Amino acid sequence: MPVQRFEPQRAGEAGARETLLAMYPALLTFFRRRLPAHRQDEARDLTHDTLLAAWAAMDRSTPGVIHDLTHYVIGIARNKYQDALREAYRSGDPSVDAAEGDGYTARLQEAAAERQLLEAEWKARWTRALRKLRPLEREILRLRFAEEMGNTEACKRLGVSPYEGSRLKYRALEKLRFLLRVKKT
Repeated sequence: MPVQRFEPQRAGEAGARETLLAMYPALLTFFRRRLPAHRQDEARDLTHDTLLAAWAAMDRSTPGVIHDLTHYVIGIARNKYQDALREAYRSGDPSVDAAEGDGYTARLQEAAAERQLLEAEWKARWTRALRKLRPLEREILRLRFAEEMGNTEACKRLGVSPYEGSRLKYRALEKLRFLLRVKKT
């Protein structure tokens, strides 16, 4: 499912309804894969509940609070699924144990996939940011952090004074913070 940006769309605006309705097939598949065979008729109801909840949230939210509509709707869908499992468990449905086990495995797989995507994204961001540094700045960071050299030793290897090495490291870190938009700790 492609990522939809949430900011320009609120419930009353043109295109908001179409954006949510475009998610209908993916949500229906989401529920059908998780529900046991004898409860497949609930998939459509859960999909409708999810879309209505998302629509109501769009109407209530302040602009800019929810940035990624796709992930927001998937979060609502997961909660609706968990609610359905709890309700089935309370009613004594024996298939809940099997569905819960599959749901747990699916959640672990989703978390692992999301973690891999985030790691790949951060690696790409780091690579781009490091390429924007001057070669001497990259080298001082490599020596100081990757090879864990002290300031004096790294500066001797680069042929600069310890003062210049400290300044290079500081400026390189400041550039990286800016390029990666990381708050200073």
